[in-house]
Amino acid sequence: MTKIPLMSSDRISDLTKGRVLVIGDIILDTYWSGNVDRISPEGPFPILEVRNIEKRLGGAANVANNVASVGGKSYLLGSIGNDDSGQSLIRLLNESKIQHDLCCNDHGTTTLKIRAVAQNRQLIRLDFDNQHCTDVSPSRLKKYLPNVDIVIISDYGKGALQETEELVRLSNLSGRKVLVDPKGTFIKYRNAYAICPNKKELAFAIGAWHSEAELEYKVFSLIKDLNLHAILLTRSEEGMTLFTKEREVISIPSIAREVYDVSGAGDTVISLLALGLGSGFSLVEASVIANYGAGIVVGKFGTSSLTLSELENSLREQE
Repeated sequence: MTKIPLMSSDRISDLTKGRVLVIGDIILDTYWSGNVDRISPEGPFPILEVRNIEKRLGGAANVANNVASVGGKSYLLGSIGNDDSGQSLIRLLNESKIQHDLCCNDHGTTTLKIRAVAQNRQLIRLDFDNQHCTDVSPSRLKKYLPNVDIVIISDYGKGALQETEELVRLSNLSGRKVLVDPKGTFIKYRNAYAICPNKKELAFAIGAWHSEAELEYKVFSLIKDLNLHAILLTRSEEGMTLFTKEREVISIPSIAREVYDVSGAGDTVISLLALGLGSGFSLVEASVIANYGAGIVVGKFGTSSLTLSELENSLREQE
């Protein structure tokens, strides 16, 4: 088993050198927050008195935001609807200094998630999926490949990624590694550099496993079949496991002190993995950095990003 490298906080500033292109499904995350003090007379359900409405970047936009918040150069390709939610996304992207190329579909609607929250506890989530979503065409990708070091495909299954295999092919031709946050079957990600699933997503692709030995066998078979370099499996409180085509298995234990909210943790993992690889770190080093980042964001409420200083401080505490 490969030894996990000790990371120095002094090296983390190198992450600001990375240039990352994110392609995928863009979502507006909205939080309606307030208090619940009474039950509705209309039925046995609580009444939320909304005191605050907050809008955040979600989906592929949150991945791009994690890149930018750490100090990397962030580009985003996707589509939105010609509606108020789409305009809110554009405003948030501009505020975060994310360079974006969004196809605005007059006949589509922006994917929207509304979370009703009381006392920092989620009561319900309302989803409004992008109708008639415009997919990201390979011709749009070609324009940005010369300006980036690495490509992320952020797949939330909302319709923006209809030509995934061609996006991977063009990125590989340009010498840019492709990292994938997957949804559904994995065959469409053939020839990507790495896929970063959680346990549920991986089980959908390879079936359930009943031992670590069975998991390793199935994952290595998948890596070979799809011609991948690696699979980075996120395992919640168990940390992460990196499997490589050289049949290495690297277990990276969780460093989260308290798991408050796992929303968007996978976005943080893949964004930091990309920044690390794009900035000259090895795959194992970049995975360790991504694990530290995940440990920070799960301690925050809702879809969140982190800063370079937070990452540096977390590393110093382990030195």
